[in-house]
Amino acid sequence: MSIDESRVRYWLLGENTQNFGDYISEYLTSHLFFNHRPGTSGIHIIGSAIDDFFVPPQAGRERPVVFWGCGVREPGGLSRENWPSTEIRAVRGPLSAAELELGADVPQGDPAFFLPALYRPRKLDALRGKTLCIPHFHDTRDNEALRAASGCDVVVRPNIPPGEQALTDVIDAIFSADFVLASAMHACLVAAAYRRPFAFWSGKSIDLPFKWRDAALSLDIPCVFASDIGEGRRLYAEAIAPAIRLPDMRPSLMRAPLLVRASGLVAVLRWYRENPPAGGAPDPLDDAEALARFATEQQALFDSIVTESLRRQEPAQVLEPPPPRPTPLLKMLFQGDGTPRLGLRRLLFRTSGKPRRLFHRWLMRNGAPPRFLQPWMQSEAYRALPKAFDIPAVAVPRTSALRVPDGASAVRPERPYAGIPIVEARRRVLLIDGAYPTPDRDSGSIDAVHFVRIFTELGYSVYFSATGSFCSGALSPVQRAARAQLQRMGAIVVDDVYARDLEDLIHANGFLFDLFFLSRVHAGGQFYETIRAHAPDARILFNAVDLHFVREGREGRLEGNRSKIGAARATRERELHLVRQADAALVVSEDELTLLRREAPEARVHTFPLIRDIAGRSADFAARRHIGFIGGYKHQPNIDAAHHFLEAIWPRIRGELPEAQFHLMGADMPDCLSARTDPGLVIVGHVPDLRVAFEDMRLTVAPLRYGAGAKGKVLSSLTHGVPCICTSIAAEGMQLGSDAGILVADAPEDFAALVVRTYRDEPLWQQLSADGLRRVEEHHSFAAGLARMTAITKGL
Repeated sequence: MSIDESRVRYWLLGENTQNFGDYISEYLTSHLFFNHRPGTSGIHIIGSAIDDFFVPPQAGRERPVVFWGCGVREPGGLSRENWPSTEIRAVRGPLSAAELELGADVPQGDPAFFLPALYRPRKLDALRGKTLCIPHFHDTRDNEALRAASGCDVVVRPNIPPGEQALTDVIDAIFSADFVLASAMHACLVAAAYRRPFAFWSGKSIDLPFKWRDAALSLDIPCVFASDIGEGRRLYAEAIAPAIRLPDMRPSLMRAPLLVRASGLVAVLRWYRENPPAGGAPDPLDDAEALARFATEQQALFDSIVTESLRRQEPAQVLEPPPPRPTPLLKMLFQGDGTPRLGLRRLLFRTSGKPRRLFHRWLMRNGAPPRFLQPWMQSEAYRALPKAFDIPAVAVPRTSALRVPDGASAVRPERPYAGIPIVEARRRVLLIDGAYPTPDRDSGSIDAVHFVRIFTELGYSVYFSATGSFCSGALSPVQRAARAQLQRMGAIVVDDVYARDLEDLIHANGFLFDLFFLSRVHAGGQFYETIRAHAPDARILFNAVDLHFVREGREGRLEGNRSKIGAARATRERELHLVRQADAALVVSEDELTLLRREAPEARVHTFPLIRDIAGRSADFAARRHIGFIGGYKHQPNIDAAHHFLEAIWPRIRGELPEAQFHLMGADMPDCLSARTDPGLVIVGHVPDLRVAFEDMRLTVAPLRYGAGAKGKVLSSLTHGVPCICTSIAAEGMQLGSDAGILVADAPEDFAALVVRTYRDEPLWQQLSADGLRRVEEHHSFAAGLARMTAITKGL
């Protein structure tokens, strides 16, 4: 059953790297449950998952999110307004039950405690008498550093490839070791389930302490963390072993969210008959009322699946004649599912996927593989091979020439290689961002263009892919112009000309690239795991642009919007994961660097200040009259800032400067701004040439109330010699102050006073203008950015 058809959800579902604890969900749905239940928005059966960001907008009373055996991550994580959209059938521990006001009767216990009934581990001789360190999923220290920090003999990581074997390998290791010291919570719970000595390990830091306390209370043990193996052994002997008590999981099974497999039910009942819980707990199946309720619910689940299956069936079709039976020769060459047998693959292909001479002649003569081979050559297994030959993996007919991007003439490819133009002698970098850059419309696009220039200067062949514009036939005129501009700069744009989607392009061609530059957590950051799987030798630079979780969290708190705050938590988890796992990460502000050094001390993070061309100024103080604001209005903080300024600050300024005009500049302005008629307001909109616009400005304002990273609007103003009055949010992280061209205030009355003072005081204006130009020349010029990136790439 595909991911889309299944209802079971967990963190990293469908990714190439899985977290051991969350992936136990797959084992349980294979051995204890059938993994489908109609009428839900998702079923979570393990992991610290009871939180707002696991409740999608479509969830509700009719399509609830079902939680079973999960735990609350932190107090308030599941807001009360989302309670009606959830169905909580069991929880991990008593703290979760109390937080959600579920009462004492709700079943408690983590579903990992079912594993001993379902899986009998192998005893690994190599781990006999050994101590095991299992670090947190996000701990990127090498094994030597982990052994030194923990004092353990062997390191086993919870980062596993998808597949039952990888999961059971970790269980085998836990079962075989003499002692388990872990900062991966489910490693400890699995050790407890199999009655192996264990202790919580502090590692570098403790994430989400609420969930650890919840798990500890479910086992009746204290929630204490050992710093190393010696302290772990002492804690186990003195505090854990005398107290530990595994919860009886049979009441949870009676509240199963999915249809229980008969084999799984028998296995669990047999386990409890052979291993009765301490204290002589009654068997819930002896309770006639509970048993009747369980049977009724199971029948209802079965009926709903059957009903949905019947509803999905296609209308009756005219029966087609059955396909011809395969000949004996085809049976010898192909397996039942159409996959070529090993002998045929060896005859036609090398292990790399490169055709041998016989098959290569066929391709050169016919332009496409034989029809009976095409299904296999279009499969994931074949596309994952490093196909290093001179034609596309699944060749098009000979009459269809490969399309080469217009801008490829700047770095003329010597030959098409797996469908993508390349220059053999140059290193290659693929930049992945959300959109084609439009530097005349938003600040982030200016940065993207500069990265193309920088990598070109460093000797790379630069490739660019836009996740939101991958379909070349659906581009707007603005997007087509932006794409063409990239090609004129010498970048090779890769889109659906070369692959169905970006995932497929990386599968087939990832090995071609030396470096991947992934911009933004929700754009380039989507493809981290795919790149690691299909281009393991490449380096990955994660360009945060700004820390999205900081900006999203500030917006949610400003609005008092719990849904946005919950979404920010989800972004934080993913963004910090990328920062930790990438070969290096870039942030634009010192404040964000400080934050990441606290949140991800093991990560390699560099500041990369925004780069701007230094335009300078020609008009002086007396020739300037206006006050301006510049921003792209697809960015919500800019809309909020403009409204805030017009409503809380501009009336105060007009009272002092009735002759002044406020020019509202920027592309994609919404009607709520362009329709305003405030006194002194001039709606300018899109400004193709900033130099002309800034020559009329005496100063600009940046009244941002939330956001993150460095602010391009501030630097753009300074590069034109125009002072900027900022809020602390707008100024943060760039080490700017009154000696660098800006003045800062947050209260509306203070902000307005600084605008009036700077507008009137020519000596102050002259000083701010000169200081701003000096500052950006020293730290934000293209030469400074090129030197900075040279140092960063040399360290990869």
